[in-house]
Amino acid sequence: DQILVGKNKTRRTINTRMRKILGFDTLEDGKPAIYPVVGDKLICLRNKREMGLFNGLTCYVKELLDEYDETVELLLTTELDTEVIVSALKCHFDEYVTPGTVDAMEWWDFQKGQEFDFAYAITVHKSQGSQWNNVLLFDESNCFRKDKYKWIYTGLTRAAEKVKVIENDYKVLAVRYDANRDNSPEEFFALFGDFIDLWSMVKNENQILKARKEKEAQKAGRDWKVYDENYKHLRLWILDIASGKTRQLFEEDLSVWNFVWTPDSKQIIFQAAETPLIDDSYVFQKIYITPISAGTPEVLCNTKGKLGSMAVSPDGKKLAFLGAISLNDPLAQSLFTVPIDGEIVRFLSQNVASSGTWVDWINNKTLALLSVKGTQTVLSKVNAENGKMTDIIAGGPIMQSIDLNSKTGRFAAVAHAHRHPREVFSGKIAGDKIKRLTNHNPWMKSKRIARQEVTEWLGADGWRIEGVLTYPLYYKAGQKYPLVLQIHGGPEGVSLNGWTTSAGYPVQVLAGEGYFVLQPNYRGSGGRGVDFSKADHDDLGGKEFEDVLAGVDTLIERGFVDGERVGTGGWSYGGYFSAWAATRHSERFKASVVAAGISNWISFAGTTDIPHEMSLVHWNSYWHTERDLHWERSPQYYIEKADTPTLVIHGMSDTRVHPEQGIQLYTALKIKKVPTKLVLYPRQPHGLVERAHQLDYMKRVVEWFNKYLKVGGTN
Repeated sequence: DQILVGKNKTRRTINTRMRKILGFDTLEDGKPAIYPVVGDKLICLRNKREMGLFNGLTCYVKELLDEYDETVELLLTTELDTEVIVSALKCHFDEYVTPGTVDAMEWWDFQKGQEFDFAYAITVHKSQGSQWNNVLLFDESNCFRKDKYKWIYTGLTRAAEKVKVIENDYKVLAVRYDANRDNSPEEFFALFGDFIDLWSMVKNENQILKARKEKEAQKAGRDWKVYDENYKHLRLWILDIASGKTRQLFEEDLSVWNFVWTPDSKQIIFQAAETPLIDDSYVFQKIYITPISAGTPEVLCNTKGKLGSMAVSPDGKKLAFLGAISLNDPLAQSLFTVPIDGEIVRFLSQNVASSGTWVDWINNKTLALLSVKGTQTVLSKVNAENGKMTDIIAGGPIMQSIDLNSKTGRFAAVAHAHRHPREVFSGKIAGDKIKRLTNHNPWMKSKRIARQEVTEWLGADGWRIEGVLTYPLYYKAGQKYPLVLQIHGGPEGVSLNGWTTSAGYPVQVLAGEGYFVLQPNYRGSGGRGVDFSKADHDDLGGKEFEDVLAGVDTLIERGFVDGERVGTGGWSYGGYFSAWAATRHSERFKASVVAAGISNWISFAGTTDIPHEMSLVHWNSYWHTERDLHWERSPQYYIEKADTPTLVIHGMSDTRVHPEQGIQLYTALKIKKVPTKLVLYPRQPHGLVERAHQLDYMKRVVEWFNKYLKVGGTN
């Protein structure tokens, strides 16, 4: 039961643990075994069993090879020398361990059959005097091979508890933080049967067991889904940059969608819903506040409907946020402030004919507000007491994202313009312009871009309606051209006078093909204030579509457009408008492209992921309370009038507008022998995200319009 080690052949006793590790219990005569080093292997002379050089407790051997000849006998023992261990560990984990810091080492034995059969628990003393616990897991044959080891760096601790058996062969390595230092809760690392799952650093055994049972059920084929059960919430976690320690901030079942820190880093204000459902995230979020140390989140203030950008004042006393004024407000477009102690909410942007998109504090008395106003964006100063607004930058590039340094008064922005997609700009709160800093598409400088302008006309009831009009690339005055509508979705979306071309809306591509392209901002769109965005309530497809038809008529009257060659296309609600055009108003349109569009409002309500949002903020009613109206405004209702060649496009993974909407429309048109084609794109959600699909879509759009709108049906 002894083995020789080193050049001096020191005898060491092999205990029961080592006998098991070395496989001595497999020897018939129980005599000592010698393990010469051969290359990177240890070979037992008695049973010829090959073992990795770093098997078991020989993890420090690599560091000793410089001292011993490769054929010398080596000792395998549990009586490890601290300095030797440190030297070996430093070779692999220099960022964690320094010489002379290892205080103790302990074996943990896991049940056989797992990938990781052993673990070291090593307590390391840092130079500052604090203690850290590090746990190293490794398999039996290659414990210190770079591609095999698993190192868990857990943070401040006094001790590491041994493996705890929770259920059958399911193990949890529980590491308890030092309660005297930060009162942190226990954290667990889960080991599932035959593999280790390092993601599950959760706070209680119930969560670990729940995750494991789901994995087991999936392997067994019991992976059915029950709606509205077993939610996977979007949790809020805290990461300590210095220690690397993480912890879940609170246990309550809330899905967090947005958050901001208070300036003193003692509290977090966040927006959350009671479920992770998209519908709830749109219309049923609340604003909460919670301390960083511990505690239960509390609702900060009463809000109604949608929520948007928010920011805490520099002194930490007030929160500014963008939100809806009512549950049926289509956008989080209005500006509010509320004291952090949760007193009365102040509405600062009443009667403003624009839609806020971003807010931050310039100082404790003044806010910076980015808004969409018509087809432009405006950056304004807002008095935090009385709501008085002063425009800083109006017109120019379309700003879509801003980051403000309140100390310097400078900001960075992402913006685009007629001649270029999004680039990085900078500006000053005290200035009136922004400066372009990047040029990601220099090749565009030599390209000809079609003329573009904002145009106005009178819609239904004499309302002033705006849109972005793009001319044919080689436009000649006095000549009439075919027209293609490119209609935004929402309906609370908005078309802006900047870079208008994308894979879904290939405006400049169509202009290059010789089309006028009109992008109308019909009533219900954003950018004109709350009343304008609510103006389509209880009337979808009604006066809002009359606004679009009036825009077409205006271009015909101006002599720009041939009224016999008008087509339409769009995504989502723009797809609905195009389906509506191809059925209810088929006599006006010679071609249509319906992309992810609604064709049946009643079946849509039962298959979409936003039944509440669509009903509350757009229809202002549920289909079962206004059944006849919802059906009468469905393109399927007017399928007998349909005579417009229609290309139907849909993503097969669309949860917003289910593919059945496109299939319904295609089937009905096919039965009526109206020229139609259905293209379904695998894996695509509510919009195309894969490049090959995007290119195919643009090609099909151009070919469809060329076939049915150009004289002679040219391709």
